[in-house]
Amino acid sequence: MTSPTAASSQRESPADQVPQRRGHVRLLCDLLVRVRPRNLVMRGWSGRIANLSLSGLGVWLPFPIKPGMVLAIELDSPIAPHLFLARVVHVYARGQEWYHGCDLAKHMTQEELDLLACGA
Repeated sequence: MTSPTAASSQRESPADQVPQRRGHVRLLCDLLVRVRPRNLVMRGWSGRIANLSLSGLGVWLPFPIKPGMVLAIELDSPIAPHLFLARVVHVYARGQEWYHGCDLAKHMTQEELDLLACGA
């Protein structure tokens, strides 16, 4: 058991103090995708899905997209081709890439998530 003095001397990191807003656990992945605005018919841009959950995903692109925009994210895989519709919730830069945290318009099933997380 930890004494009150020892417990009070332990410091929490800022990340420990911020409540998490995620409703589901995210699984790390690295899936190549094509991304375009939902309402435009075009080839789109190359991107990479960095993580997946039942209700959302994170995608890296070479430029920022405004939060609120709905994207069509196409995974062209022989094992599990998939089209996600996802709304951008937040964006941040890292180096020359931009990370976009997105909410899915339709939640995935656990089976879809398992298949995609295995490197579809």
